[in-house]
Formats: sequence, C-alpha cells, structure tokens
Amino acid sequence: MWRKIGFAIIPLFLLIGVGIKGLAQEESMEEIVRNSPSASDYPQAGALILLDDTKVVLTDQGSTTQRHLLVKLFKKRGIEEWGDIKQRYDKSHQNVKIDVARTFKPDSSIVEPPPDAISDVSAPEVQWASAYSNAMMKVVSFAGLEPGSVIDYRWEVRSEKKGGSLFSKLFSWLKGKQEREFWTGTSFQSTDPILRKMFTLDAPADFKFKPAVLNGDITPQKREEGKRVVYTWEVEDKGQIIEEPDMPPLAQIVPRLLLTTFGSWEDVGRWFAKKFYPQVKPTSQIRREAESLISGGTTEEEKIRDIFLFVVKEIRTVYLPLDQAGYKPNPAPKVLENRYGDYRDKAVLLVSLLKGVGIEAYPAFVNHSRVEIREDLPSPGQFNDLIVAVPQANGGYLWLDPAAETSAWGYLPPEEQGTKALVVKPDGGEIVNIPLLPPEENRSLASMKLDLAPDGGLSGMVISQCTGFPDQMARRMLKDKTPQELEKFFQEAANRISQGTELVSDSLTDLKNLKTPVKVRLTFKSPEYAILEGEMILFEVPSNPLSFVGVFPTLPFRKYDMIIPSPVTIEEKTTIKIPPGYRVAHLPEELKIDKPVGEFSLSCQQKGREVVYTRKFTLKTKKVERGRYRGLKSMYDKLAKPQTRLIILEKETA
Repeated sequence: MWRKIGFAIIPLFLLIGVGIKGLAQEESMEEIVRNSPSASDYPQAGALILLDDTKVVLTDQGSTTQRHLLVKLFKKRGIEEWGDIKQRYDKSHQNVKIDVARTFKPDSSIVEPPPDAISDVSAPEVQWASAYSNAMMKVVSFAGLEPGSVIDYRWEVRSEKKGGSLFSKLFSWLKGKQEREFWTGTSFQSTDPILRKMFTLDAPADFKFKPAVLNGDITPQKREEGKRVVYTWEVEDKGQIIEEPDMPPLAQIVPRLLLTTFGSWEDVGRWFAKKFYPQVKPTSQIRREAESLISGGTTEEEKIRDIFLFVVKEIRTVYLPLDQAGYKPNPAPKVLENRYGDYRDKAVLLVSLLKGVGIEAYPAFVNHSRVEIREDLPSPGQFNDLIVAVPQANGGYLWLDPAAETSAWGYLPPEEQGTKALVVKPDGGEIVNIPLLPPEENRSLASMKLDLAPDGGLSGMVISQCTGFPDQMARRMLKDKTPQELEKFFQEAANRISQGTELVSDSLTDLKNLKTPVKVRLTFKSPEYAILEGEMILFEVPSNPLSFVGVFPTLPFRKYDMIIPSPVTIEEKTTIKIPPGYRVAHLPEELKIDKPVGEFSLSCQQKGREVVYTRKFTLKTKKVERGRYRGLKSMYDKLAKPQTRLIILEKETA
C-alpha cells in the first residue's frame, strides 16, 4: 500500500505536468506470458508473480502511483487469492483509474472482465457508518480464470491535497511553504514466488527523504532527469515464504522498503497534533456527558474507568484501517452524536471526555500487528492503531484502548503490550515503551472437584477463573453467543471430559461487565469414565474442559521464531475423592522443568481420602526464538504424556 499525505496544492496554471510512461511495453506482454514458467517449476506455489512494477511520481500538487501486476495462476488457492483485486482509496482526495484488466488464458486467448465486474464500493467496514463515506474500494473481478491463466492488471491512483482558497494556495507556493509529508513502504517477497519486482520513486531533486531496506540489502539505482531524481529498487527471483503456525508477521521477515520525509518523531507528533487537537472539543455537551458518567466515582482512577468503559461499550467501534479515511478525526461532539467511531474518533472522544472533567490525556499511535517499530525511521506509516495515554504521577502512563471491547478494565490487549508507542502531545511526539505484563497477570485457573464412583463413574464441578489474556479470550469467544450457542458450548465442554458426559448445570459471569473477571462453571456426570481392570481402577485426571488459551508447539522444528500472544500462567488444581473400598496404588511422579522460555510443575499427593493433583505451566515470553524452540517442545512433550495424568487405585484388602 502507498500513502501520501500533505502535499500543498498549487494553482493549476503553475502546475508542471509530469508524464508517466507505461511500465512495460505492450508488445512484450504476450512474450512474457508465453515464456513464463509452469506449475511444475513451483510445486508449492498457488501462483507466480511474473511482474510487480510500481512507480510513484511526486509533485507539489500531489502524487500519482501506477502499478502493473502480471500474475500466473497455478492452483485453486492462487485463483481465490488473485481472482478479485481490491484497491482501497479515499475519495475525498484520491481517484483510481483502471488502465488494463484482462486474463491471458492457456490457449493464448484474452478475456476482459465485463463492465459490471469493475466497481467502486464502500469499504466493508463502513457500510453502516456514513461518517466515513469517503472510504472506498475499487474492485476488479477477473474473468476466465483457470490454472495456467495469467492476469494482467494496470491501474493508477492519483492523490491530491484538497481544501484552501486559491489565494492561500498561491501564497503558500510563493512563500515556499509547501508541506511535503510523505511516507510509503513495500515488500519484496511474499507467500507467492516473485520473478521480478520494482519500486520506483520519481521526485523533485530538492525532495529530502530517508529510505531504508529492512531484512535485506537492496541498493537503489539513481538517475537525475533535469530538476527531478528517480530512484528504483529492484529484485528478481525471490522465493516464496512457506508459512508456519505462529510465525512472525511477514513484515518482520521479508525484505521491505520504508521511506519517510519526517526528520524526527517530534515532527510526526506536531503533524498529527495539528489534525487531532482541534477536534478535541470539551463543549458543554461533552462536559455534561462526562460529569454524568463519573457521578458515582470518587478517585481519579474511578473517573477514568467510568468514562473509558462508556466509550468502549456505548460507542460502536468501526474497525477501519487507520489511514483509510485520513488522519483527521471527526469533532468529538459529532462522534458522541453518531454513537460510533473508528480508532481516531474513539480516541478523540475519550480524550475530550477526560479533558471535560480536568484529566489530561493524549492520543498514542501503536502497531497491533506485532511489527517492530524502527525508531530511526519516523513515520506514521509504521503504526496501524490509535489508543490513549493518561499520564500518571510516577511519570508513566495508563494505557487505554477505546476499541478493546473484550478487554477487562485495566488490561491492554496483548498485541499492544511490549511495543513502542508514539505519544502525541500538542507540541510534538515522543516514542514510549509500553510495558509487557508478566505471566502471573495473565492467568487461567481451573479448580475441579471430582467424585469417582466404584463402578468408574465420575461426577463433579469445574470452575475456570481468568484474568488478563485468558479473560480477554473467554470474552471474545463467548460474549456474542446466543443462549442456544452457549448451551452448545457447555455441552461440548462436558464432552471434552469424556464422550457421553451429561451436562448437569452451568453458569457464566456477565461478560459485558468489564469490571469483573470472567468465571465459568459447569457440573457434570460421566458414566464409565474410569477403566476397571480386575481389582484396579485406572483413572486419567481430566484436563480443564473450560480452557480458553493454549500453547501447542507441535512442529518438530521451526524455520522462524514462534510468536505467542502473551506470557501466560495456566494452572489446574483437581481434587479427586477416592471411592470407598479402594486405596492409591500409583500416582504420577512429581515433575519440575524450568527453561528460559517457560516452566512447568506437577504435583500429585494423597491427603486422607482425597488425591490432590496440581499442574502449572508458565510461559515467560511472547517470542520463542528458533534456537530455544526445542526446549519448549521437549517440555510440552513431557507434560503431554498420558502417564502425567494416570492414577491407579486398587481394592483394599481385608
């Protein structure tokens, strides 16, 4: 995706036209298609990118981006991935034009999509949010696709800065105060192999920017054309990335270009502050709303909590990409009136409501895609979310995500923890580290009280209590389920104890109450649970059927690091009543394993006529480096062995 914000518009009679040549000669297209590799050359690929050529031309009026894609389809998944191409744009200052959209079939015939296969539609996130009607998509559905087909797609996006009188534009141009805030980025490798990829930037010679290629070394070709300079980054024959479960995002792995004109994070902060703070309007309406929300609160924390929960629960979240409708939020009173908002609008409303009761708060950019922030490349393009930071007496911040509808009060979603945020104050911005909560604050505790009968039947109660990350996962899984769906969930949970288990009763805390932790309970009866072998009962301690988190290092080895949502502690404490006439013959051995990535402990003891079985697994980190993965895998394999849950009882002798 390419982004261009902030080029000042100059009068049309002063505009110097910039022509853009075709990105590939027409006569060469059929030759490229005819000589392209076959599926047998790329047995694991769904498609092959023959050519991906992007050119961005910058002027003081705006920018023009041309892109040419030539993609050969090998398999059904390739057809599904490339059959519909969607280009997001902001119709308030962007225009998308399709130059070529066609399919080369294996028999060399050419199929063009019918007129109704090319359309401009509202972005899917905003169909019920008219405040963002400028967020659009150009959709092209290619026709005649089959394995061996090649799609040829060329399009152009023109971006212009809108607004301001002709006089103000002319004055700014004459004074040389054109704003040149620009940033962009592109990747040079993907899950499809690439034969050739190019990215070209054509800019005025006095255009100052900072480029960097991450995860690779691609030196640009540079040439001067009069008062302009042209840079081209190019790669050939880049193999596909074979995805693994829980791998880092592609942006952390593949060679990618980041480019920015901002000189510092303070500059980025000042740029955004000019857009954000004029929309922070603690009007009388906003103040009245804020006062009504804190009527029961006495401390500052209670006031922040009650205002925050109002924005989270009562203002519907529109999950629109951060830059899709521009960076300037709507005025806070308008957001309150609409009762919905995207990341920008929910942040501006929360800051305004807090300000209305005398509490200072700032917007903060974060990246919730687990992509590390490069501090040497100041750019809004490194972020995809906007949250709120409330300064604290200790010099730190209370971090609030007003779009986190499944996070309990005080808990920041895990993808935003342990990252860098850009906190934007009215006079600029600064990079701040967001703390990562320790595993003991992300806890799943299952308490099971079980009654084992002499005939092997099992009955009992399971209570699962969650805080932090497990709490969020439980809410995410259950909060929108209908009563019928919840009944099915509890029955399936009972069946995880053993097939044919009868669900006797169940209960669940109010998941919409973000002030109290999640607590889930079920009672059950499971006939013939244990195995009777002559004078003995073989009993396997059931695992928690109400678990909402798990770590499953199933691969024998990994090519990439393993990314885990959050450090977490998972505990089980099970009490089993010994049936009359039986005694303990065998208990699982005590086990304790401590590795850099995590630790595991198991204890099983007889206490009177009961057996108390406890196990605790703690994962200490969010990232398991490839070199340490085998330590986690070996620990998991040991705790997963059946004998770690096997209890043997035998009949008592007279």
